[in-house]
Amino acid sequence: MNFLALFALLITFIGAGLTLLTGVNLLSGPLEGRACQTDCVQLYYYAGMVAAITGLILSLLSFRKIQGRAISIAAFLMAAALCSVFGVLFIAGNFF
Repeated sequence: MNFLALFALLITFIGAGLTLLTGVNLLSGPLEGRACQTDCVQLYYYAGMVAAITGLILSLLSFRKIQGRAISIAAFLMAAALCSVFGVLFIAGNFF
């Protein structure tokens, strides 16, 4: 069993949950009516980004082991997709 890949998968799931929380808070209405203000949304965003990058690094490190290669691939694909979501959010937030 490749525990590094499982840990990367867990970290990636946590990052995906934080991404969902970021989206829900950004789409929950005007800024004055939100329960979670700007600092809270930034905390969700940066914590999710760190989780995604950590999951990507751990999934790449888990490729060194032969056991659990399918879990390593799944963790890598999920972490890469989550990193691309954060990349798009970064580009859209800074340039549009």
